[in-house]
Amino acid sequence: MQLNWDDLRYFLAVIDHGSTKRAAKALQVDQTTCARRIGALETSLGLRLFARDSGRYQPTQDALELIESVRTMNAAATALIDEAEGRKRARHCKIRVTSDEPLAAAIVASAVARFQRLRPYVQIEIDVSDKLRDLQAGEADIALRGGLEPNDPALIRRKLGDDPLGFYCTWDYPAPPLSRADLAGHPVACHGLVRDHFEAAGFGHYVKQVANSNTTLRAIVSKGEVIGVLPALVAEAPPPLRLCFPIDAPTGIWIVYAERLRGVQEVRQLGRLIAEEYRRSRSATKTG
Repeated sequence: MQLNWDDLRYFLAVIDHGSTKRAAKALQVDQTTCARRIGALETSLGLRLFARDSGRYQPTQDALELIESVRTMNAAATALIDEAEGRKRARHCKIRVTSDEPLAAAIVASAVARFQRLRPYVQIEIDVSDKLRDLQAGEADIALRGGLEPNDPALIRRKLGDDPLGFYCTWDYPAPPLSRADLAGHPVACHGLVRDHFEAAGFGHYVKQVANSNTTLRAIVSKGEVIGVLPALVAEAPPPLRLCFPIDAPTGIWIVYAERLRGVQEVRQLGRLIAEEYRRSRSATKTG
């Protein structure tokens, strides 16, 4: 039996949409092509997969019993294509690393410099942004992130260290709060990603300034007019801000990349170098 693997996409599209017309629209092909591919698949398998009834395709019992196997095969084929594309891009084109500005300057830049000496044929793009890029969609290949643990099972993640959040102020800020109960009367600045948590906790009315960059947020707090919610790595960089009180949340620094890139040696090597630079940076900070 000779099977055209691409016919499986048409089978699943008709199953999901109920007709060759709607399936063809979803696949961006004409209806005749869709019907022809279903017919070719039935011929290859020697099974009748659909009963045709006034334009609708009703799956037969054989089709219903094959659906899960076909979905598994289709997922495997898609994963293979994604992995091949990732390998090709990493080995012959570029790796895109995303991080916020403090981590990019303190860690990523040094790691990339070391990596470039070892793999001069790979082009590196450093995407400096506080926005979380969609690694599954290919917006970036490797991310160095601060915050809560990424919960997408399709992402490989490694925690490099703790990076607790806290309320910070300048050293001459008058009567800084020592707990959430003391926040009344203190204007707060926070990152846009944190604002929703404030609202949910009932503290939204304290927020007077919002920024989408931790670097900018630190600069705002450094003016001495507000207290700010910052990660320790940003707030404690020289010259350090004063910790008012910590926030009880399991936040850390994470290196993350998509599962499809697991076997790409260049991606894994750059990830290791970023981890090494992080440890070196934290060690130097503690020693200093």
